[in-house]
Amino acid sequence: MGYGLTPKQLGQKYGLGRAVNWNKDIDWGNDKTKLIPRVEYLDEQAINNISSLTNGISRIAGNSKEITESLKLFLQAILGEYEIIYKHPNPQRGRVYQVISSVNPVESNSKEYRFTVIGITAPPNIVAGAFGISIIFIGSWFIVYFLWRKELQS
Repeated sequence: MGYGLTPKQLGQKYGLGRAVNWNKDIDWGNDKTKLIPRVEYLDEQAINNISSLTNGISRIAGNSKEITESLKLFLQAILGEYEIIYKHPNPQRGRVYQVISSVNPVESNSKEYRFTVIGITAPPNIVAGAFGISIIFIGSWFIVYFLWRKELQS
């Protein structure tokens, strides 16, 4: 994103009646007869070339409203640009994991995360115990039912 006036806007600001030409109108340090200081010139073509080479977008912003709109556009373009998917072979719900991303030679800080919504993660002995207790409760209900039925029939 370039912050400044486009060559056309810069020409209007200095009363040239045309877009600024960087060869003819810009003072590059030696020629004080030229009107426009080089710090005010924004090379729109260079910004467009950079965005084209990087498969990006280019915007020139000269006031706060244009800057706000351009930054919103850039933010929308950046969000979701990179997505890293890692499938853990045996995730456990509630367990704290640590992740570090590295692209040689840069490495990110460690970040903690935990799985909150996945399938059954209890160990097999706890699942079997819960199943066994359920069978005992169901079986005891049938015992009580058969004893009650026998009492009613006599």
